[in-house]
Amino acid sequence: MNSKLHVVCDEGSKPLVMMLTEGQMSDHRGARLMFRALPKAKTLIADKILECALAAGLQLAIA
Repeated sequence: MNSKLHVVCDEGSKPLVMMLTEGQMSDHRGARLMFRALPKAKTLIADKILECALAAGLQLAIA
């Protein structure tokens, strides 16, 4: 049994949103849940979650 910890941090590396999921949860599903909790921002630095959000059909507005 395993788990995944998803974290959104601000520019000072302070955690803003944390989500603990089962390890078998797809990154697409986790991305959908995390994007609803993101604060408004001018810049988004992401790795897998950005790819997953786009693949899941989420609309992103990046200024």
